[in-house]
Amino acid sequence: MLEGIGRFGHAEHGFCIVPVCQGLIHNKEFYAFVAVEPQNYPYFKKHYRAGLSSSFDTYGQELLRGWGRMPPPDIVEYMRRKYDIDFGVEPPLVERMIATTEVYKNGLPFPLKPASASGA
Repeated sequence: MLEGIGRFGHAEHGFCIVPVCQGLIHNKEFYAFVAVEPQNYPYFKKHYRAGLSSSFDTYGQELLRGWGRMPPPDIVEYMRRKYDIDFGVEPPLVERMIATTEVYKNGLPFPLKPASASGA
């Protein structure tokens, strides 16, 4: 799946992950660039299935839609320039960026260190 990272003013953490999703309307395939907030990306990964939906509102903000299974290179370049999306980001970096945006139950950006076993 083609995906990238883009900086968006509306994004809670300043950036979104932008996957290219595939959908289906009246048996006709389309692709859509969807800006997914990093905290929603694990939900997206768990529930998104290519070609099964006609809307991606559950996952994020749809930026552009076109007919076909995948966008042509000139459309990818247009999205890169218009939204400053970097489509060359490696998946481990995406995962690290998502991890830094998670808020844990204690309200801190990172979990507290466990108490030492010695009780000191």
